[in-house]
Amino acid sequence: MKLRIGIMLAAVSFALGGEMYAADASACGMFVPRNLEETIPTIRQEQVLIVYDQKQQLQHFVREVSFDAGNGEFGFIVPTPKQPEVAAAKSPFAELRKAYPFEPPHQFEGGPPGSRGMKGASGGGAAPVQVLSVQRVGKFTAFVLAATDAGALGKWLTDNKFQAPPKAKGWLDHYVALGFYYVAFRYDPPKDKKATGLTSETVRISFKTPYPYYPYQEPGSARSADSRLLSLWFLSQSRMKPIAAKARLASVQHVRPWTSGLSYDVSAKELAGKLGGLSKLVPAGGKLVLQTYRDLKTSRTHWGDVLLVPSTPQKLSSEQIAERRWLFPVLDPLLMPEAGGAK
Repeated sequence: MKLRIGIMLAAVSFALGGEMYAADASACGMFVPRNLEETIPTIRQEQVLIVYDQKQQLQHFVREVSFDAGNGEFGFIVPTPKQPEVAAAKSPFAELRKAYPFEPPHQFEGGPPGSRGMKGASGGGAAPVQVLSVQRVGKFTAFVLAATDAGALGKWLTDNKFQAPPKAKGWLDHYVALGFYYVAFRYDPPKDKKATGLTSETVRISFKTPYPYYPYQEPGSARSADSRLLSLWFLSQSRMKPIAAKARLASVQHVRPWTSGLSYDVSAKELAGKLGGLSKLVPAGGKLVLQTYRDLKTSRTHWGDVLLVPSTPQKLSSEQIAERRWLFPVLDPLLMPEAGGAK
């Protein structure tokens, strides 16, 4: 027990204040019906706004994704540390790209490269899979799930016409052990079977977390992307830096997963005219910092999920460590709980 605590404290110190980063360096699991296993859509462009209130420990994850195919049934899963609230949102990304570009405008020309009935458990307290909510978000049906058994979760996906790729089993096991929740999005294809691409609806997923979290780890896929771009804007009360665990041979290193761009000192009043209805998510009072990031990786194999931690080292009390302990395995696999994580 002393050894595990010692490892945990070392991981906290490293994550918050360490300086071993790469100079420069998929966000969900993709699931399809059995008859489409060899045609899993791939993500071409991913645009994300993260708004994080450090005082409330509340994160809003606003995401819009473009896929290379949209003429068949498919779905994707976004894991979250705590039970999420899901809602449709009006896309803020054209305005963000214009007002807060990744790099000075003269260096950046042009744009980026470019429901059926539900089966399964229905919320019983002892059920291994609980369906906490179901709602329509544009072309998608969103299911918020909790699961204590990876096999039962896989069966629920199969029963609802989604077949996880073989390599996804370990991915599901990982998040069930952590005690995470899931937002499962199912796409219902249009009647026009000639459609060749799809931009997902802009979705807001809100949840509590002691550190901003990005679901970066992805299960193995039958297809790899030729090109992929992640554009991310991160808004909070102070500067933070992204850290992820990356497996290299027999070791795990902690590195920065994204390329940093410009950062902006902003105010809630300034953002009100640019974020529209999303401005209500902006933390109230004081100065704010908007940081930009870009990621061009076509594969996220061997990468873990991302936490954003304070840019300057922080000394945590024993109480603060206890409050955050359940999230530490995101950065250090040695700290995975022996049994399912705490909700």
